[in-house]
Amino acid sequence: MAAVLTATLDTASTPYRVVLTITGATGVTTATIVCNEPAGSRPVRGADPLVISGGGGVAFEFEAPRDVPLTWTATPNTGAPFSSATVTVPSDNKVLLLHPGSPATSVYLNGSPIVDMSYDMQSAVFEPPGRQDAVYWSTGSNSAKGTLVAWTGSFAETAALMNILKSGFPLRLLAPAAFMDSSPYLGVLSAKETRATTQAWDQTRYITAEFQVSARPISSLQLLWTYSQLNPTYATYTALAAAYAGKTYIDVAIGPA
Repeated sequence: MAAVLTATLDTASTPYRVVLTITGATGVTTATIVCNEPAGSRPVRGADPLVISGGGGVAFEFEAPRDVPLTWTATPNTGAPFSSATVTVPSDNKVLLLHPGSPATSVYLNGSPIVDMSYDMQSAVFEPPGRQDAVYWSTGSNSAKGTLVAWTGSFAETAALMNILKSGFPLRLLAPAAFMDSSPYLGVLSAKETRATTQAWDQTRYITAEFQVSARPISSLQLLWTYSQLNPTYATYTALAAAYAGKTYIDVAIGPA
């Protein structure tokens, strides 16, 4: 039986994810899975490599760009690579600010946030004595810097957005294909909260984040829940099993059902 990589869109998850299932990988102990994005291949978090047991293994992809057809390829420690069928993760016309390490803390931004970018050049101009014209030298531009402006409508929305902006973890901006032609990782440099009006009762805030486009962060999924948080919510194994029916221990670890 040949090894198979199946990519299944899970829209019951918040945010959406793609479940990557390897079956039939007899004799394989590990496999590295990459997502084949328009900008190039990217390792799937938690599957770099993925441990294969009994010929199978499961990984979860949260970082897929929206509204574009994607495939995933698994390279086993022995044998030839094998790829999935095409899957497109819909944006639902929403902009998602994804925390790659703790997907459950990710935030959908209201409306169409403003994203401006600028590029600083690594360059210098020299004026050698005796020459009329200056000499220009450059090695190209640095990664883009920019500003993200979004609004929140409640204290809870403000807290959720500010929490991930202040997490110290690069975030991925996943937007509809018509909104942006890329899905950059953002290293947040600063975050500012501003009242939208002077009315004391108005909870609307404008959130401004300065960022620099960064490389994909290299780490595993971070555990979001501790036992002390989990136990009061699901005091018995029966309650836990009912809430997470059909899911895995990773689902339990990274966030509430």
